[in-house]
Amino acid sequence: MTVRFFTMAMAIGVSALAEVQAHWSAGWAVLCDALHALGDNDLQRTVTSRGQALQVAQLEGPRHRGRSPGSSLLWGLLLALCTAGLAAAQSPPAGASTSASAQATPAAPGVVLAHTEHRTISSSAIGQRYELLVSLPEDYATSGRAYPVLYVLDGWHFPLLAFLQNNIAVSKRMPPVISVTISHGPTDAKALRDRDFTPKPMANKRGSGGGAAFLAFLERELIPWVDRTYRTVPTDRAILGHSLGGLFALYAVGQRPALFQRVVAASPAWLPDNAEVIASLESLRSGGAPVRLDISIGDEEPGVANVAAFAARLDQARLPNLTHRFTVYQGENHNSVRFASIPNGLYWLYRAGHP
Repeated sequence: MTVRFFTMAMAIGVSALAEVQAHWSAGWAVLCDALHALGDNDLQRTVTSRGQALQVAQLEGPRHRGRSPGSSLLWGLLLALCTAGLAAAQSPPAGASTSASAQATPAAPGVVLAHTEHRTISSSAIGQRYELLVSLPEDYATSGRAYPVLYVLDGWHFPLLAFLQNNIAVSKRMPPVISVTISHGPTDAKALRDRDFTPKPMANKRGSGGGAAFLAFLERELIPWVDRTYRTVPTDRAILGHSLGGLFALYAVGQRPALFQRVVAASPAWLPDNAEVIASLESLRSGGAPVRLDISIGDEEPGVANVAAFAARLDQARLPNLTHRFTVYQGENHNSVRFASIPNGLYWLYRAGHP
């Protein structure tokens, strides 16, 4: 009888092991249940479940008389083996958390900002691909109107500009615009902006001095592409930059006074060799469209004195086509000031009653 039961148990065990390949825990359960069923009253099973461990409480057989000690021992060993296997199969791997909150969940979808687009453009002159993060007026798709365009330097400013765009509908602080934020992409952004936003080579910035090429890219490649792609007002363009971007914005209006009619230069990087930028603004004496220029800096920035001296020089120059404003924001450093200087600068540029 023992041999017959053992043979049957092994046959069922083979089947169970095949099941294990697909369902490890279920396979062990099949084997254990089969052994208990075959043993009938020879084995009384008391199995308790505590956490992930299964435990055999006792092995006893009131009618095991007539069976050899080896028979009972064989059954006990088989049952102990399958129970241990079931416990191991149901236990988590070492170091794994058993809490439901720690289980892997599918990645959540990203946030999509309304009325925005992600474009790219490659500059044949510079050999560089730029990402364009575009925020459109809320009614752009249905109005049929043309809109002013605001060009923003540095991709990390896009969330702030997109918020301001959405806030226009309720704040009424400026008209709706097409906002085009120019990004260098996720890699090497610092090195690329050092190249593109500097009018002249700088000793502490490798590869700098590409401002002229970047300005040509704006004038000959990017702006024509935007005017072809969107409904724009070509006579109402603005440029916004911070730090090196602010320096480039001042450089751009001096070199191409007719290209931008509104300029925000927030905390412009100001170095001793920037006399050329100051001199270039004299080009505004020659006529052309009026330009509104907002310059600002935080009072906790190291360059306050230099920027203030530049603003004073503009006051003395009395350039006929330039209306400018200089603001020092209290309690702000070079990075925190943007949350004050960018919105307020734009609101002043587009203030009703002024070009």
